[in-house]
Amino acid sequence: MSSILYGIFFRKKIYLCEQNTIPGNVNRLFFRFASKVAFSLPPKNSKIPCDYQVLGNPLRKKTIPKMSLKFFEKYDTKKKKQFNVLVMGGSQGARQINNIVIALMSHEEINKQFRFRVLTGSALYEEVSKKSKKDAELISYSDNMKEHYEWANFVIARSGSGVLSECAAFALPMILIPYPYAKDDHQMANAKYFELNGAAIVVDQKDEDESHLFRVLDQMANDVNLLNDMSISSLECSHVDASKDTAKYFFSLD
Repeated sequence: MSSILYGIFFRKKIYLCEQNTIPGNVNRLFFRFASKVAFSLPPKNSKIPCDYQVLGNPLRKKTIPKMSLKFFEKYDTKKKKQFNVLVMGGSQGARQINNIVIALMSHEEINKQFRFRVLTGSALYEEVSKKSKKDAELISYSDNMKEHYEWANFVIARSGSGVLSECAAFALPMILIPYPYAKDDHQMANAKYFELNGAAIVVDQKDEDESHLFRVLDQMANDVNLLNDMSISSLECSHVDASKDTAKYFFSLD
């Protein structure tokens, strides 16, 4: 905020980035002073009092895929193997998501069809280890998300803008469980954008047991065409060149 105030006081150009469909309080306050705003996702309220473009969320180099493989390019339907499911609740993990997935893994029919890789979060790793089966693939934390995205056929995740952008870049279908206490419920708004565009299915965390997620997984297992359609839609929502496009937008001569 101090840099923005400096820019206002000394009449400098102000460029802002907004990751979510519902902008944060600070950005909302200073939009009217901004020369340009780069949105990662289309704003829910399009009445932004300055020039803006939707350019995607800039990705780290190590999370940009060399090639975005759609579902049918990664999964051989003839072999009828298990689906690889990447589960993640953000860098700190998510106890509720971990618990729901552990409960799912107790169902034999789920284990036959799905192989889970759970990024538990460092603080929750021991807790999840004690509750889950011995053969569960648990990872406390990873700095190599590219490897996991390439392994996965689809993901179960929160709906922060960074995770959504990375999953879309890898053409991954998504089951999204938004964090219900996020400011202005912005995670639900982010998730709904991807759902409306056919890339995700949204599950409310208020569904406290695994039954809803069980039904969603069963639907996916029995409709690989749905997964492929979601994969294509996910890729269509991606902005792999967001870093270059944002820099070009901000620093082009006007």
